[in-house]
Amino acid sequence: MTHYDDAIELTSPVAAQLLGTADGKVIGKANLRAYFQRGLEAYPELHFDLKEVLWGVNSIVLYYTNQKGTAQQSSWSCQPLEKSPGLWRTTAP
Repeated sequence: MTHYDDAIELTSPVAAQLLGTADGKVIGKANLRAYFQRGLEAYPELHFDLKEVLWGVNSIVLYYTNQKGTAQQSSWSCQPLEKSPGLWRTTAP
C-alpha cells in the first residue's frame, strides 16, 4: 500500500458491485485497503495475468486477464514523489 497516495481515488465497476455504490469510487488509502480485503474475500481465487503495459508521460495502462479469463484494463495517473524524483506514486486509477 505504500505506493498509493493517501488521497488515492479508485473507480471500478467491481467496487460498485462489492460496496453497493452507484459510482464505484473508493477514496483514501484506508478505504482502498478495506476494498481490497473485501475483494479477496469475495474472490478467493483472484489473480491477474499481465498481458501488456503502456506508458504515457504521467500515466500507465495495464492490460490483463482476471481469474475468470476476462480481458481487463487498469489506467493509472502518476506523479513524482517529492523526496525521490526518480520514484512515482499512483494518485488515481
